[in-house]
Amino acid sequence: MLPSAPVTRRSPRPEASGRLHSLDGLRGVAAVIVLLHHTALLIPAFAATYKGGDQPQPGTLEWSLARTPLHLLVAGPEAVLVFFVLSGLVLALPVLRRPAYDWMSYYPSRLVRLGVPVAASVALAAVWILVVPATQRPASVWTHSMPFTDLSWKDVVVALDLVSSSSYPINNPLWSIRWELLFSLALPLYVAAALWLRRRWLVVVLVTPLVTYAGYQTSNGALHYLPVFFLGTLLAASLPQVQRLLARCDGLFWRLVAWPLVTLAALAVLVMPWLAGHGSPELTHEVDALRALGPLGALAVVVTALGWTPLRRLLETRPFQAAGRYSFSLYLVHVPVIMAVAWGPAGGLELRYRALLCVAVSAVVAVAFFHLVERHSHTLARRVGKRVSAAIAARQPAAAAPVTPAERTTQAAGSGR
Repeated sequence: MLPSAPVTRRSPRPEASGRLHSLDGLRGVAAVIVLLHHTALLIPAFAATYKGGDQPQPGTLEWSLARTPLHLLVAGPEAVLVFFVLSGLVLALPVLRRPAYDWMSYYPSRLVRLGVPVAASVALAAVWILVVPATQRPASVWTHSMPFTDLSWKDVVVALDLVSSSSYPINNPLWSIRWELLFSLALPLYVAAALWLRRRWLVVVLVTPLVTYAGYQTSNGALHYLPVFFLGTLLAASLPQVQRLLARCDGLFWRLVAWPLVTLAALAVLVMPWLAGHGSPELTHEVDALRALGPLGALAVVVTALGWTPLRRLLETRPFQAAGRYSFSLYLVHVPVIMAVAWGPAGGLELRYRALLCVAVSAVVAVAFFHLVERHSHTLARRVGKRVSAAIAARQPAAAAPVTPAERTTQAAGSGR
């Protein structure tokens, strides 16, 4: 079916609940990629492509992971961009779908929803450091960024600071939760701007890479991360129109030719900086220009997950949905697990066995963390939000009820008029 043909298929899963299940599956894929990324950083030569040092030799595994399309399997920072687009979309949708959104409930609920799992993950990271004996000294320079042999209470305090801190050595992935929190606090502004600019989406598409490039060149995290959330918010504001368009792009040509090409193009945008020589000092400007296109690639990946029917159905299958369900827990707990494996007795195993152990233990810990912490944080967040909203509503003066003619007559008689 070509775009101009009449619509004969349903829009991509606009379930009665409003939940877009394929995006849950995409979130799970992104979390697994982040896990593989940090596991791959146990390889010294691969870690050097991020942290500096002797670069991998052509033809080796680490070179293939860094300089070929295989990098998509371990593209952790690029997967985080997908997370940010998803957050912009998912947080903005309830606001846009409810005429009178309860902001008094949203803020405390959101703070609890993020804060409780983060605090628990920091506590768990500290436990790993205190319990697992540091019997190995890993060769990867990346592993030395965590105070595994010298934990202090200051490290814990810094890790819990999601506002002003810029480094989280006790649990590295918390750097992105900081931006999630800042975006969450600014959500009303994002939604208002998205509603204003949704008919000027082309301007946003053109300006975003420019702002992101400036962020990379100046090492300003706000410039190269916060605009990514706005792309997701803008998608939420335009979702009904986007879904109608995607429903038309669902014929045989689109499923077999057009959507695969769009997907390849989106993934190519994400991986292109590495193919061009990411990490080479002499190519800083060129690579940053390519990296600035990353948010658009992440947005295209999200749209593809909504529009390409075979991919959408794959992401809606049970394995991907399960990965999405545990994705946040996996994201929070996996780096301390990897560090414990690298520094502990298991650090003496062959690299492939260490990698398998990191993945397996991270998955088990993530499932346990979800059921013991994250799931209960959802319930607690809802309760806190409702109670705060109810308490504020109770303190508001009741609106004056209209006075009926009979009451006016009674009042006049009582006053002697």
